[in-house]
Amino acid sequence: MSATLPNLHVLAQWQKGKSYSTSYRPIPLLQMVKIGSTLYNEDFSVIRDLHSSEIKIKDDGEHLIQLCLETVLEGYSVLIFCPAKAWCEKVSLNIASSFYSIGKNNSGYPENIVQSLRNRLNEKDLNRIIEALRASPAGLDSVLERSLSFGAAFHHAGK
Repeated sequence: MSATLPNLHVLAQWQKGKSYSTSYRPIPLLQMVKIGSTLYNEDFSVIRDLHSSEIKIKDDGEHLIQLCLETVLEGYSVLIFCPAKAWCEKVSLNIASSFYSIGKNNSGYPENIVQSLRNRLNEKDLNRIIEALRASPAGLDSVLERSLSFGAAFHHAGK
């Protein structure tokens, strides 16, 4: 809550409660910077050039989908911040569309990548999430449904 409520301790005192904080992370947070096609660590030491990847994704000049795919294939999630609602939706749909193209039969991508992506994007679990959202009081946004079907979602303030 500290990211959204900077005075959490004040709220806890007011409610006669206790404030608890921890720096424990079940998954390590790795922060990197991408400038052009070069990936840097927190100290701005070069990690690698993204052009050297075995994964080449059509219409991904910024390497965004490539980085998402690499991360998902490693078993992790990706969080992308966008400056506008429309960008949130567009990026989510682009990732979903690319994941669909990569995961389909005869996609032209290496079979190990295709199979690994299919395994990571558990269709049964994704469908269960979609059904739960459909049944929720707010319903399911059509753009979110299209992107969520292939493992990408977005969150923004709405209209």
